[in-house]
Amino acid sequence: MAASSPYYLESCKKYDVFISFRGSDVRPGFLSHMKNELVRNDVDVFVDERIERGQEISTALKVAIGASEISLVIFSQGYACSTWCLEELVKIMECKEFQRQTVIPIFYNIDLSHVRKQLGTYSDAFAKHEESFLYTSEKLQSWRSALTKTANLSGYEYLSDNQDESEFIGKIVSCIGKKLSGDSKLLDGIYKKLTKFVSSMKIETQMGLGSREKGKDGNSKEGQNGSWVTKVKFGSFGNWTPRPKNAPF
Repeated sequence: MAASSPYYLESCKKYDVFISFRGSDVRPGFLSHMKNELVRNDVDVFVDERIERGQEISTALKVAIGASEISLVIFSQGYACSTWCLEELVKIMECKEFQRQTVIPIFYNIDLSHVRKQLGTYSDAFAKHEESFLYTSEKLQSWRSALTKTANLSGYEYLSDNQDESEFIGKIVSCIGKKLSGDSKLLDGIYKKLTKFVSSMKIETQMGLGSREKGKDGNSKEGQNGSWVTKVKFGSFGNWTPRPKNAPF
């Protein structure tokens, strides 16, 4: 990622998965089962209960989002009622753009089109946000845009009437495992290439201090102004000898 991005400092990942959700809709059942299954598969999951006492919640959540490989967004009937959830979603989509974070939406007992177009309970939620006069039109638009963009991503739809929850969760956990494994393989590939490059280098170090050679006048002279001389061979790139520290230029 380019250093000009305001999110480059968050590129060091601490968590595997961040889960964004409306607590009153999914915490006791679906979220608990999802989190337990992820943990059982050695996936490091961040949910709001991991925030330490004394931390500012909104700041801690945004930092956790930026420090996660994957964001799992559980859209439920009341998700858009929570401005915290909407703020999380904006941050998540920013991380997707600037950090190439993987974002997986889950539509839990809600029509995908309601999220994408802000219909049904989502329309009601935005009507209340607008009526409160607490938020600017720009803020409201940023929330709508984040909802639409996330709903356009490939995700999972769950309808409790005709789906087995454990099987549904299993599919998502499997998907996450493959994505994390793919990232690991990519890093391994980079490491192997780097190791191969370094091993192809021939490093020869000799101390100039005390080494003497005959000059044209027949007198012996100290090599390289008494400093260390390091020669590094980069495959076919030839030798490179660093300038002595006390050289005049």
